Amino acid sequence: SASERRSVIEDILDLNVFSLMNDVLKEKRSLLREKINKIDSAVSTVKEKINLQKNHIESLKEKGKETLENNQSKIEESQSKIEEFQNKITSSENKIKDLEVNIEDRSSIENSLSKLEELESQMKRNMKSIKKEISFFNTNTSCPTCDQPIDSSFCDEKTSNLEKNITDLHLGLEKIDDSIVEKKETLFSYQDFINKIKVIQGEITNYNSSVSAIFKYIKKIQDENNELQLSDYDVSAEVSQLEDFNSELESFLDEKESVLSTRSEYQFMTTLLKDSGIKAKIIKHYLPIMNKLINKNLTEMDFFVQFTLDEEFNETIKSRFRDNFTYMSFSEGEIDLALLLAWREVAKLKNSASCNLLILDEIFDSSLDSVGTDDLMKILDGLSQKNNIFVISHKADQLVDKFKNHIKFKKVNNFSRMK
Repeated sequence: SASERRSVIEDILDLNVFSLMNDVLKEKRSLLREKINKIDSAVSTVKEKINLQKNHIESLKEKGKETLENNQSKIEESQSKIEEFQNKITSSENKIKDLEVNIEDRSSIENSLSKLEELESQMKRNMKSIKKEISFFNTNTSCPTCDQPIDSSFCDEKTSNLEKNITDLHLGLEKIDDSIVEKKETLFSYQDFINKIKVIQGEITNYNSSVSAIFKYIKKIQDENNELQLSDYDVSAEVSQLEDFNSELESFLDEKESVLSTRSEYQFMTTLLKDSGIKAKIIKHYLPIMNKLINKNLTEMDFFVQFTLDEEFNETIKSRFRDNFTYMSFSEGEIDLALLLAWREVAKLKNSASCNLLILDEIFDSSLDSVGTDDLMKILDGLSQKNNIFVISHKADQLVDKFKNHIKFKKVNNFSRMK
């Protein structure tokens, strides 16, 4: 498919590094979002403090001194409760972190458990295969393939070795079963930590509700203070506190501006690392080279079509340069070889390295007819000056006059031997 072609080309052109960079960038953006959320929360808290302080100063100016002092005591008591709840929230959050430490390896244990179960299944299949082989030696005195008699001592030795393998597999399965049980018990034990975390999260929700209720109570007291008048009350200390809050707010806003600047840079980097960014530019540079090499190879194989890949790696094939066809319209053999040889050249260009080894495994045995074979040999003859070419084929009789050197193999007792 087009997406698979793109994956192959990205691998050849070493573009996977951009995907890795994008993964790193995603993690950094996630951390940055958390930092922005924390700053926004801090800004919101300071703004609330500023509003409360402004209201408090205003009320002090307008209300009687005695009433104001009494109300101030209530406000301070409420703020103390807020601080107490916030400390509880912080303590609860720390407890959650401590509990999460106990289950931080949960993912790795689950992965390990999956691998152990897969290994257990594989060992059981191996054991079944060995038992089948033992049954073969116990029930056969001659080879069913070549009718040669099987020596009894060989059978006994083979059976003994296979039974030892089964014993070893049994021991291995027992160890694996113990490990599986242990890991499942560990995962089960984590459920207690998970439940505790949920309980603590519920407590944090209740604390936040209490803090919100106290803020409303403070606002109610300040509304009552607005009804009082005391123009000559000294509010210099409260004004100083307000200035401190404003300085704190300015500090948070400056920090947020810096973080937002970094986020803007990350967004720009994200655009660059998308499939439509740097990778598209690099692929666009190599596409004309690929298309040129593909069509050169097709021409050398007397396959006269115009083959073009676009930036999405969809193909356009024109026969006689006017009739449109698809990849599936052809026997595919010549096109496949043209693509593979072209991508091989692209890899050489990309890595500035000379590749002098080419192995073709049963290429002549599948979709190539005699004409296609002759055409491919033209290309191989052109490559043989600088390459060591090895061709693996079952059609030795048809290819005997096309190569200078031959290595022939024959099967002896189901094993390949050099003839």
